[in-house]
Amino acid sequence: MKERGPKSKALVWLMLALLSVYSAFLLWDIFVHRESKQWDFQTYYYAAKAHASDLNPYALINLSEVAHKKIRLRFLYPPVTLWFFRLFALFDYTTAYILYFLFKCFLLLGLVFLWAKVFLSHERDWVFYFFLLFAFNSALYVDLVAGNISLLEQFFIWLAFFFFLKKRFSLFCLCLLGAALFKTTPIVFLALLFFLPGKKKYVYAAAALSVFGAANLIFYRTDSLFAAYLFYARRKGPGIFSHSTLGFFLDLFGYFKEKEVISVPQALPSLLFYATIAVVLGVTFFRLKRIRFGRKLEDPRILIFLVCVIYVLVLPRFKDYSYVLMIVPAYYVIKRFVSEGSVYPWILIFFLSTPIHVNLPGFNGFFTFFWNYYPLFLAFVVWILYLFLLSSTKFPSAEDALLKPQPRFPHSA
Repeated sequence: MKERGPKSKALVWLMLALLSVYSAFLLWDIFVHRESKQWDFQTYYYAAKAHASDLNPYALINLSEVAHKKIRLRFLYPPVTLWFFRLFALFDYTTAYILYFLFKCFLLLGLVFLWAKVFLSHERDWVFYFFLLFAFNSALYVDLVAGNISLLEQFFIWLAFFFFLKKRFSLFCLCLLGAALFKTTPIVFLALLFFLPGKKKYVYAAAALSVFGAANLIFYRTDSLFAAYLFYARRKGPGIFSHSTLGFFLDLFGYFKEKEVISVPQALPSLLFYATIAVVLGVTFFRLKRIRFGRKLEDPRILIFLVCVIYVLVLPRFKDYSYVLMIVPAYYVIKRFVSEGSVYPWILIFFLSTPIHVNLPGFNGFFTFFWNYYPLFLAFVVWILYLFLLSSTKFPSAEDALLKPQPRFPHSA
């Protein structure tokens, strides 16, 4: 790596200092505006209060009753998670707000440590810290300001990936079960096990799925609230606040219908969604088949990051703050495609991380739609970059490359 001069280093440190001050301002703004920020936590808190009062926490009227004000967001997580949120409900709302926010900041520090030290190693440089804040329409900030439980989910997922790299597959499965406790979909990351050689992977997968299935069956048979959870979970559908591939097709044809551009059958958006899934999975399958499904990869992180991208593209519902999952995979693949000192990385990095929403006069509806799905478009770009990376990677001859321990690279400044 080319050594920076004193002036260049001073400029980098100045920019990082300014970023730190700005980030501290953003955190302080969330911390002090307790009535208008962390609205998801407000729902969690009063759902836990309702649950403690033997009221149905899935009924909005009950949340509003215990809050003594209008609560607009419904609680949509499994009943067992209410016991976690009841820890915060032991305190008054102001104290609980502060404790929850500090808890999320602690999780964020843990995530940044894992990302920087484990998953990016020598790829990481000072630009990464700007990328953290601005990537995918500032998904990380959106998560913090919304107060969603997503950061806990992300922490479990990335800790699972860490154990996967360390060949601690029991802990890998346990962490994914922890993430799936709040949001079911992370259980699909068990698919990483099937890229391992040998037959023991089937034991781990079967055991994890059995625990997951048995736990849900027990909850269903013993907790009367589980039926209410399933009812409302099925009702939540994609839309402009679900930045998924299905949401894109639904909103695209909804926009065309509103503007009387075209009228299409109601089933067409879903059909296009399933066709897109088939293409994404099919193309990826044949790329992976060429490298014997990851066994000839010189860097096992590539497989983990690619699975993250596929996960984002195929889920029928994916919120804006959930694009935090894409930050490290996107940054990694960018760094793999650029040369040291090139202008190209800065152009691509800031293209991926621009938070600017430009609406030209006369096209407000179109641009509002475009910017809402901008992270999804970028996710498809990142997927294509990974396909090129799989095609251009030089593979080692060792059959068990996937299970080799991660090399320790010197960290760049």
